[in-house]
Amino acid sequence: TSHRGAVPGTEREGLDLRIIDLGNLAGAYAARLLAESGHDVIRIEPSNGDAVRRTGPFLGERPDLEQGAFHHFLNAGKRSVSLDLGSGMGWQLFLELMRTADAVVTSRRLSTDDGTTNAELVWTDVEEEANELCAYARSGLLSLTGQRNGRPTLLGGHMIYLATGIQAAIATAAALHPPRRDESALHVWPRQHEPASLPQSFNGERGRQCPTLFF
Repeated sequence: TSHRGAVPGTEREGLDLRIIDLGNLAGAYAARLLAESGHDVIRIEPSNGDAVRRTGPFLGERPDLEQGAFHHFLNAGKRSVSLDLGSGMGWQLFLELMRTADAVVTSRRLSTDDGTTNAELVWTDVEEEANELCAYARSGLLSLTGQRNGRPTLLGGHMIYLATGIQAAIATAAALHPPRRDESALHVWPRQHEPASLPQSFNGERGRQCPTLFF
């Protein structure tokens, strides 16, 4: 593997690169796709759970951090570690993991420009809108959904987050392969409204509502 200075006991035979996952819905899906590709993905979350764990529906119809459908779907194939990044100890442990990583997928702004991370680290910042409706509106996708002359229809299943996750995973994989030789960090910035704009490129009636669009 390429886990430089790996923490003892954390190596997993047969896995290629190590990915640190700090994403929300879109970022977590990108990391899930990278885990399915055979990479060692480590998700970092607070001890009281994160937004992915709190997103329903829940098995058993009761909110449970271990029983969320999105948690089971987005975090499949990953390992996880609970860290308080606001504490000195938590931050130092986080930096130790970062030194062993090949890439990080995050939906939050973090500053590690202190020489403690790998010089060749791929850093994928996934831009996620705080309001899902705003992301659909910015993309222009709402102009394509709903019935003609009626109100737009918001797609179910958080589709815009999943579409962004696919874009982020592809961009991260492209940045990681083939290995770079310039020994410099590489930043990738997928924006949430961009993948949802793609269907409009194939619509001959841009700006007009069409029958409900399904992916």
